[in-house]
Amino acid sequence: DTGARLTHDVKNLLQSLNTLCYAAREADGPDAAERANALLARQLPVITARLEATLDKLRRPQPADGEWMPAPEWLQSMSARFAGHGVAVEGATEPDLWLPGALYTTVAENLIANALHKRQTEPGIAIVMRLGGERLSVEDSGSAIAPALADSLLREPVSSAAGLGVGLYQAAKQAQAAGFALRLDHNHEGCVRFALEPAPRPLSAPG
Repeated sequence: DTGARLTHDVKNLLQSLNTLCYAAREADGPDAAERANALLARQLPVITARLEATLDKLRRPQPADGEWMPAPEWLQSMSARFAGHGVAVEGATEPDLWLPGALYTTVAENLIANALHKRQTEPGIAIVMRLGGERLSVEDSGSAIAPALADSLLREPVSSAAGLGVGLYQAAKQAQAAGFALRLDHNHEGCVRFALEPAPRPLSAPG
């Protein structure tokens, strides 16, 4: 079981590196190159930390639920993490609820980083992260995402001036592999919201 999980971790890391390579190859022109460099600067430390964690598991195998953590503890850590960034962190969770901390952290950091990048061009927009049960959402009060871009987000690596794309695609694939779903939950002027929650389980066939 440990070997299978480590193989899965390595495949995810390789996929992450492939998406970054794709972004670097597609960077055509000074502006695109600048966005690609910013993406690399943001994502490479995350990938490095994940690789170090994987190597640590190889040296000292962890139990299957080793990356899970109590929801209140995770929410508190996120509140401290974004305290100085003008991000409202809200939530109500049960003390005995546990979450896959690595997944939720990766998704939250990607979504909030994109919202903060958006705030640079739309000063004053509000950014709110909420956790209700197992549902995590991040929303901003800015402009809607263009329909053509919204259709591609989370499904393939895309380039955009707002910094969306590769990071979200990577996070969506990681969520899917863990049995969760990341989606664009609301996309209207004044409210753009992404949500992460457990993927619906298929109904079993009648016996």
